[in-house]
Amino acid sequence: MEAKKRDSKKMYEVGIVYKRPLFDTMPVIKNSCDAHTVLSELIDYDLVDFKEYFWVLLLTKSNRVLGFSQIGMGDTAGVVVNVKEIFQLALKTNASGIILCHNHPSGNLTSSKPDRTLTEKIKIAGNIFSIQLVDHIIITREGFYSLADNGDILVPDNTLPF
Repeated sequence: MEAKKRDSKKMYEVGIVYKRPLFDTMPVIKNSCDAHTVLSELIDYDLVDFKEYFWVLLLTKSNRVLGFSQIGMGDTAGVVVNVKEIFQLALKTNASGIILCHNHPSGNLTSSKPDRTLTEKIKIAGNIFSIQLVDHIIITREGFYSLADNGDILVPDNTLPF
């Protein structure tokens, strides 16, 4: 009986492919209102009252928007956030900064302890990769809440990022 030939060890090539948008087409985020305006163009507000979503904006060093991605979709009580996915996207796009965003279906525009804990976790992870957490915005139909504007996110020199 002939012995089956074993596959030799295979190496699988991993590639990184990303094409940055044209510079002139990239919106600039100067403050939380700019971020909210950009996010409002990307998010379907017909859905924000039904379940919780989590998104990320990826930014250049000069806070130009490289891209946008939905990270999670949950239920009325919360959303599971894959932090690893946030940084996969940030590294793939060579982002220097990120803005997090999620909605509160209840309409409550205050940050919860879990919101602030997750924000701090992502900020610490970002520091390892030199990716600045610029803001975390909570949106509802009634408006938005910026954790940076309200002192919940401080950059290393203890000033707000904007």
